[in-house]
Amino acid sequence: MAGSGSGSSVPDLPTVWRPGFARWTAYGVGGFLVAFFVVIALTVDVPWSDLNWSVDRVGLVVVAVAAAYVLHRFGRVRVEADDDGLTIVNPRQRRRLSWAEVVGVRLAPGDPWLQLDLADGTTASAVAIQSADGARGRRMAEELAACVAAHAGHEPG
Repeated sequence: MAGSGSGSSVPDLPTVWRPGFARWTAYGVGGFLVAFFVVIALTVDVPWSDLNWSVDRVGLVVVAVAAAYVLHRFGRVRVEADDDGLTIVNPRQRRRLSWAEVVGVRLAPGDPWLQLDLADGTTASAVAIQSADGARGRRMAEELAACVAAHAGHEPG
């Protein structure tokens, strides 16, 4: 799927694309982990400690919160489009691209997530638009490709 638009209509801007399955999985597992570890920390007897709150109990909660934070980083991924360009929020970084920098959009069969071809010859991953979302993921990729095609040749700003 090149940046041709593939016959898709251009969505109204600003717009945001987010994953479906991966987002809900990340937040669901994160919530479960925090709840599970807090219950364990509150109910399990720590025979080697006379303290009501031992380091072990606090450690369990800290591990759960840290794991939930990592999962939150995966759950927050998105691609935001506005009149000036794209903001890509991946688990590790946020990147701002002008429309002129994006020359193509690819979500090939077997690719885990969308790749943007950039004017400087490099690529940028957009984890928010995933093959795992099936037809929804393909539709989001087509909408983004239509946006790229509609803004081709426009100067930023």
